[in-house]
Amino acid sequence: MLAAFGISIDLPEKWEGKIFMYEPEPGFLVFPIVHAGNFSLPNDENTFGTLSMLKIRGRGAFLALVEQDPALAARPDFAAERLRLPIAMEDLDPARLPRRQPNLLGYQALFHSEGRPFVLQLMIGSREDTEANLASSNEVLSSLAMEKTDWRGR
Repeated sequence: MLAAFGISIDLPEKWEGKIFMYEPEPGFLVFPIVHAGNFSLPNDENTFGTLSMLKIRGRGAFLALVEQDPALAARPDFAAERLRLPIAMEDLDPARLPRRQPNLLGYQALFHSEGRPFVLQLMIGSREDTEANLASSNEVLSSLAMEKTDWRGR
């Protein structure tokens, strides 16, 4: 289990991940980020895992869960009170990636939990084991838990 900053997630065998925050630049707030995938993750502290996205090469699964400024929780974009699961095959689309990549499908969701707004970016390789990778991703995401905090960024 990974746990930090009031976020926890269980990772099955063959998955790895981390929960981290950037060092803030003066005048900017930073919030927790979760990266997890079923391959050896590169040292990628890009918010939505650009290096990880490139490493999938059509195989595997990667997710980035990025907490946002609490002020956004009241916006209509973040109206969903939790992540809608399970994610279905028809929910995956290359157009839902931060950048289109060959043999890669994406899913994005905005939601809030415990008053904390989040963006989820899920990337699934489409060259092999797509359904198995989606099932494994749904298992990981179903374990996701957030605690109510008075966290306001650092």
